Amino acid sequence: GLSFLPRSDHVYKLSPYQEIDEEEYNKRVDSLGKLDFAKLAYYEKQDNTIGAKEVACVSGACEI
Repeated sequence: GLSFLPRSDHVYKLSPYQEIDEEEYNKRVDSLGKLDFAKLAYYEKQDNTIGAKEVACVSGACEI
């Protein structure tokens, strides 16, 4: 699904990771159905990729 979050400097707590096995993973993937990424154009009327250029930090390491 899509998440609609406020555009501010607010920080959200990271959700906990949940370990699952391959069978559960495949079950969840199947429940998503077919994704049609072409439909995203309906929501993306302009280029908003500036935020994507920010440094991403994961597991205590940051991209440079």
